[in-house]
Amino acid sequence: MKLELVGFKICPFVQRVILMLHAKNIAHEVTYLNPKDLPSWLSQLSPLGKVPLLRVLNDEGEHEAVVFESQVINEFLDENYGLPLMPQVSLERARQRGFVAVADGILGSLWNWMVAKDTTGVDDARAAICQSLRVLNEALRDDEEFFTGVFGIVDCAMLPFFMRLQELESAGAEPLPCADLPRVAAYRRNLLALPLAKTSVVPEFSALYLGFVKSQGGLLGGGLR
Repeated sequence: MKLELVGFKICPFVQRVILMLHAKNIAHEVTYLNPKDLPSWLSQLSPLGKVPLLRVLNDEGEHEAVVFESQVINEFLDENYGLPLMPQVSLERARQRGFVAVADGILGSLWNWMVAKDTTGVDDARAAICQSLRVLNEALRDDEEFFTGVFGIVDCAMLPFFMRLQELESAGAEPLPCADLPRVAAYRRNLLALPLAKTSVVPEFSALYLGFVKSQGGLLGGGLR
């Protein structure tokens, strides 16, 4: 069985899957699409018309199946390759899936911040991010490096946000008003220090991402260097 991941270079949900692939040392290929020139076959393979897509190929390279939605892909990879990262206890699995949903909400609020064209929209988006980060701060433990003792599903979901926040702050964005959350601050440092963080994106990620933010015409992009 061969795996081909299909996605966009700056998509945080694609990055989630690459993090899982690298964390478990799973052999794969990545095909990056141009979001402005999508191939006709994307809508045929993706029931939702979105990326990421994981194409499952046979040993001859022929298409067998497709898995879609980043969390579904990551759980498929976790169940079928190496030692599982997801816990065996059903309540803990549910808790981790819940915090993946929290990460989804944070990325949605980050998008709202990026496209907001007035201060009310910016403030609302930043407040929503902080509300979710406060929830995360309460769930983290001082004695654990990641969400649990080892890098796992929730970390794959959260790391793309922290990487994008770091890029924005480095380019001049005002820090979030909740930057003083101690567990979140340590968690952010631990995630971004991982070699996986750098290898989960293309070398030109910073320029591509900041260029994309600026192209949205929001207040955020207009204030970046």
